[in-house]
Amino acid sequence: MGKTRRRDSRPFELLYRKYDAWYNAEPGRSLFAIESRALRRVMEELSNRIALEIGVGSGRFAAALGVRFGLDTAIRPLELARRRGIVCAAGE
Repeated sequence: MGKTRRRDSRPFELLYRKYDAWYNAEPGRSLFAIESRALRRVMEELSNRIALEIGVGSGRFAAALGVRFGLDTAIRPLELARRRGIVCAAGE
């Protein structure tokens, strides 16, 4: 990974747990439900063919939507995604 990409993903490396935890309480919990429903509708129109989430981060949405694979430039959030059962790769 180039130096620019590492610098761009730094906030996600440092704040990933705080970002992910935001969805555990209001208003994050309600917004997650709304966003998940909207994404599920889009996936239904695509015949549930989404197998890879680019920018998977902590994997919260991928896990909720049944997406099995994820790619992200920020490495540390992928720890959470793996715990959620997402097969992850770090890359640009």
